[in-house]
Amino acid sequence: MNKNKVNQSVLKIFTLITILLFLNLPLISALEISGVQAQYIDSTSASITWKTDESADSFTSFGKDKTSLQKIGDAALVKTHNIPLENLNPNTEYVYKVESNNLIDDNKGNLYTFKTPAPDTTPPALNVTAPSAITGTTLDLSGTTELNAQLTLSLNGKEISSQKAVLIIKKENEPLPSTVLFTFLDITLIANQPNKLKIEATDKAGNKATWESTITTDNKAPQITLKPLPALIAATTQLLEAAISEESNYEIILNNKSIAKNKGTTISQQLSLKEGIK
Repeated sequence: MNKNKVNQSVLKIFTLITILLFLNLPLISALEISGVQAQYIDSTSASITWKTDESADSFTSFGKDKTSLQKIGDAALVKTHNIPLENLNPNTEYVYKVESNNLIDDNKGNLYTFKTPAPDTTPPALNVTAPSAITGTTLDLSGTTELNAQLTLSLNGKEISSQKAVLIIKKENEPLPSTVLFTFLDITLIANQPNKLKIEATDKAGNKATWESTITTDNKAPQITLKPLPALIAATTQLLEAAISEESNYEIILNNKSIAKNKGTTISQQLSLKEGIK
């Protein structure tokens, strides 16, 4: 065989081996963990949160000391990580670390820490605005209460609706509010009678707050009983007298002109008349 041809064959084999070796080099992971923190902490629960620059699984190891860590997590691949911790002890300090795709962030070996507060014994805030009477039989009730409180609505002693007080919109990096809005829509009351409404708010610790009110419905128009007026009088004034079936706002119009406005159940108004032709 020609010497040059042998050298060329060796060169081709060497090149092929070099390429194969290069293609099989292990890839180095560039995953980064940031923003590790404990959030939404109360006396028995907390959430461990962090972010990664690539989608990854979520695991955290936590406990009262470094020697007794419990590991929990979620295999779902995400960039924003949130692992809730439940059944914690009140007024207790915990240590923790996080892990995504086998990359561990343990605060440079010191572990991260958080402390649960003492048990909550304060009833949740509960503020409701409601009218004392309405026209018709349908009502919306709105108010504010503690975030995540469980709300129940009762009408005349019977529970008719329930909901959880949640935050509808939260801007990034904005702290959670202590109270949030809630609304019970389209409450159907019994017509033409007082209706007793009750809202009870129960927070996560079991503390309760109560709001109660009686609202009267009215879907009947008020009735006016007018004292008879003479068809013809010699004077230029005449007393107008009437009774109204219920407390009402009223207006008196004479010759297409408003001459009096008032509120009550009786009307007594002196009218100034103009001479006319029969």
